[in-house]
Amino acid sequence: MSVAYDVTPAKHGYGLGAAADGYRVSELACAPRAPSDGLYAEVGLALVLDGAFEYRGRHGSALALPGAIIFANRDEYFSCAQSDAPSNRRLALFFGDDMIAGIADACGLEAPSFSRATLPPSREAAALAALLHRAARGGDDDAMAVATAAFEAAAPTRPYASAPADKRRVLDAVRFVQTNFAGNCALATLAGVAGISQFHFARLFKLVTGQSPAQFVLYTRLAAAARRLLESTTPVAQIAFETGFNDLSHFNASFKSAFAVTPTTWRRAN
Repeated sequence: MSVAYDVTPAKHGYGLGAAADGYRVSELACAPRAPSDGLYAEVGLALVLDGAFEYRGRHGSALALPGAIIFANRDEYFSCAQSDAPSNRRLALFFGDDMIAGIADACGLEAPSFSRATLPPSREAAALAALLHRAARGGDDDAMAVATAAFEAAAPTRPYASAPADKRRVLDAVRFVQTNFAGNCALATLAGVAGISQFHFARLFKLVTGQSPAQFVLYTRLAAAARRLLESTTPVAQIAFETGFNDLSHFNASFKSAFAVTPTTWRRAN
């Protein structure tokens, strides 16, 4: 199989120009000043690393937050609009036609396409994120596992049509978590940032993002810890405490539940 890394999107459409029997993976960044749209040239998916933006595809729209997965289908039109964030980064993986068709056939699918637009930060998204990170380091088996898991995870959902004011409140809380995840991110604190009651905020946050505030805080902390494990030699316990975990056993259990391996194994394997 053919795999390439760190390339610019193909000119004939939004993709990475993957060879027919391979895939390409790259970390992408954009800072649009206005809504942008495009047409996917390849089937793929992307992990949102930071930033927040409104995403709309064939199967609906959603607020894409750090930790979310975006699904792309060949010849699918899409649009993105920044939500008061200056930029965003994504780890994207796109497949060649022959490779993704073979994987879809092995999964019993009639066509290699996803049936939802996004997957919010969650245990499922974290599992896909772990596979994406491994595929980014050159594993064909991991790339195939990404597609297989993505097809399973991309079941259709009914999006919540949120009002602009509701999205602003949720985004205020999201930005607070992104910059203060190691500190106090209790429900009362986040509801105060949003300027509404705890009950209203908890319900609103889940409607807009597809997950509870506590889940988002947990996966934000886990994602930060996963990055630090790869980028430093800081002891695991210190990373746990610096990313907001007060109990090492809870950190280890949560990390393994999300990424399917212990923090130490994650560091060694990646």
